[in-house]
Amino acid sequence: MPGAQQRERSESAEHARQAYFQAIRDAIPRLLGMGLSVEKVAEALSLSGEEVSQNSQE
Repeated sequence: MPGAQQRERSESAEHARQAYFQAIRDAIPRLLGMGLSVEKVAEALSLSGEEVSQNSQE
């Protein structure tokens, strides 16, 4: 069924998107722990400083 295949692809893409953003969030504390500043982490991950700060305590 074309509808089922499309839904499956959509769900797969959503899972991949979530995994990507989780990997970004997981990298923040590691990079900060390596001595990078909030600004450098934000620049490296294409995030705002606020996003880095919010995810650094998780």
